Amino acid sequence: MKTKGILVSAVLLLVFLVIAILFARPSSPDFTIRHFKRNVSQAYGISETFAVTNNRASQCNFCATEVQVLEGKYWKTCSRIVWKAYQVSSLDPHKGTFYTLENTALPVGRRLRLKADVSWELRGLNGLPMRLELNRLGRTTGMTISLNPFDKKSHVFGSRTEAVSEEWVEPGK
Repeated sequence: MKTKGILVSAVLLLVFLVIAILFARPSSPDFTIRHFKRNVSQAYGISETFAVTNNRASQCNFCATEVQVLEGKYWKTCSRIVWKAYQVSSLDPHKGTFYTLENTALPVGRRLRLKADVSWELRGLNGLPMRLELNRLGRTTGMTISLNPFDKKSHVFGSRTEAVSEEWVEPGK
């Protein structure tokens, strides 16, 4: 009788593992950039549009920094994106948006990708050290931030990490 119970338990465990393996979803990356479309206009030239998605449960800031071209085995910068503070985009949790590069003159027939800097919101006690540092720096300029780590009106973000898009090839004219 005892052996029968162990055997039933083993079979049930095996069935559960098989179901878990068959239906397990691969996890999505925290931040994705996909080339969406190319637009050619007489008035504005060529623009490239990207679908940008935040797959995390916290807000993020992102800023495109450059377009890279594959040369041999290495990615090289082919176009730097000069940005200003107001060009940093914010994305709420599990949301997406479109990002467009205007007037691009990218190499045709080459593998390209967009590179961006991404920083994630530091919530709760994780954000307290950054709040203290920003408050210390802000005293000289008069721009301080709430020290309350649970304040919903102010947001602090961690250090930047790099994200790159899927590759795409710029078609000829």
